[in-house]
Amino acid sequence: MKKQTFGLFILIIIILVTTYCQTDSAKSNRKNQLVENGQSDNSILDFYRQYSSFTDPGKYEYLYENLPDSLPKLCSLIKSQFIHPHAELPKYRDQIPKERWNEALKYPTVKSILEGLLSFDSRG
Repeated sequence: MKKQTFGLFILIIIILVTTYCQTDSAKSNRKNQLVENGQSDNSILDFYRQYSSFTDPGKYEYLYENLPDSLPKLCSLIKSQFIHPHAELPKYRDQIPKERWNEALKYPTVKSILEGLLSFDSRG
């Protein structure tokens, strides 16, 4: 029984090492392809920097101009604008009108969120 367990353990180690090496090799091959094609890792980042239909701020993009550069300050600003519907709403239910409890459904896109924020306060 001990030999079977030890053999199984060795087999699992071999599979894990092989998988890791193949994954690492695939990453290296992808990086080499990017270099050969004149692309860099920035082209991948550029793809993720583009807006999607959900993240496009539309005509409200100008509101991004005055956002803080500091990640902690940006997080603080966002935190002051949103109440998480599951984690935080129960703490604030008595302070928030019932018709505003499910605003996550009312504002599914960044553009609609920004429109909503501006409707409550013209400063955004």
